[in-house]
Amino acid sequence: RARQPREAAGAYRQAVQILAELSERDPSSAQLRAERAIVTGSMSRALLANGDAAAAASAAQQAVDGYDSLPEGSLRDLNTRYKQGVAHYLLGQALAASHQDKRACAAWRRRPTRSGRASGSRRRATSGRIPACRTSMV
Repeated sequence: RARQPREAAGAYRQAVQILAELSERDPSSAQLRAERAIVTGSMSRALLANGDAAAAASAAQQAVDGYDSLPEGSLRDLNTRYKQGVAHYLLGQALAASHQDKRACAAWRRRPTRSGRASGSRRRATSGRIPACRTSMV
């Protein structure tokens, strides 16, 4: 779907809607919430590839929030933790594309800790690409 971002975004949007409905039926299911966060992150990537940075940032923030809502036990899974980091990266990418450099720097600098919750660590390799990140780094 990477070569057809418009179609991919639509398919991801439908998948997010289905997962939202399933989550409403079973709100205690961490697996459904994790899947929704994964698909929402993928939708963000497709929206960004389609040039819709504002919608991509909104979707990426929803993905980050979805991961933040997971119980600690779910965040012990390495794949889930990796995808959580990807969601933070996508949020930074989308915010940078929206010219929201300070928010992009903050998104890139946040990373999951051992418990899965975000810390204030800096990610110099990625955030250094934005002038606002370079000037505010110590």
